[in-house]
Amino acid sequence: MRYLIGVAGALCLFAFVSGHSAHVLDEAKEGDFPAWNTWKLACKGDWIHYDIGGMAGSKYEILDVADGKVSYVRISYDSKGKETNRHPLNLAWDRIRLPTAMPKAYKVEWRDDSDKVCGIDVKCRVARYTTKSDTGGEQLNELWYSADLPCGGMVKTIIAGSQTLTVNGFAFNGKSNRGEDGKPLTVADPMPRFYAKAGNESVYKISRNDKHLMYQRRTVSSTDADIAKYEVTACDAEGNVAENATKRQLEQARRTWHADYKDPVEKDVKLKVQAGEFTCNVYKADDLGAEVRTWISDGVIVKTVRTKDGEATVMELVKLTLK
Repeated sequence: MRYLIGVAGALCLFAFVSGHSAHVLDEAKEGDFPAWNTWKLACKGDWIHYDIGGMAGSKYEILDVADGKVSYVRISYDSKGKETNRHPLNLAWDRIRLPTAMPKAYKVEWRDDSDKVCGIDVKCRVARYTTKSDTGGEQLNELWYSADLPCGGMVKTIIAGSQTLTVNGFAFNGKSNRGEDGKPLTVADPMPRFYAKAGNESVYKISRNDKHLMYQRRTVSSTDADIAKYEVTACDAEGNVAENATKRQLEQARRTWHADYKDPVEKDVKLKVQAGEFTCNVYKADDLGAEVRTWISDGVIVKTVRTKDGEATVMELVKLTLK
């Protein structure tokens, strides 16, 4: 029920934000249109990801720029970071809608400001206006834009006093807007290393009360900035899979990972297993009455111990391949 309420709320908010949109050409009269609409600077590989009120997500990713048009895909996510819709588009840069458009019925005041986006300070132009609430009071609204962000330059929105749209990741290759290492600016909390590249693989020995049960292999099949897909199969001690083995196809969302593993009970714990020695964060959880203790390093589950009714099931890393 809680999940259903979250999705319904996200859909309502998404509808509000979309309904608040208009063609960006209509906003040119404000005078800042050429400065903050960075669709004009679109470059293949640019992308930006927004969190929508903590209940959904939206990503714009540029696939190509040719013949005066931008080919891009608009992707929607649910509250758990799972992709729900993918909408490819091919438009002239000045016909692309921004997530939230400038209001026409209210007086707008502009100011210069700054904001920290993914750990990076960016200069912003802020449009501020007030609206009336149902009780007759005034409600604050602000639209934040920056020439330092791709795909239109929208930074965040504050509607009726609440922040409804927030950037939580981007890459901007079309300008010299790069970090100190010369690489394009990217998301502050990236996909953990194990899930960041296709071909990364881990092999585990699973036992119960010291009696061997099976070996299991996990292989990352594809990944992008937000979702990694991987398969889980039974295997032998070397990671070899039988021809008729059943494969489970699973996904790991970046947002979900950082939400689930943000509060370790211990940090930087050295743990030696068959695959080698690793520096891990340790997590504890309760699963249907069982106590679960997990050691994780760079996104790799190094060891898990699940204890219930005096029985301990252990999954331990025996082999690791990182591309």
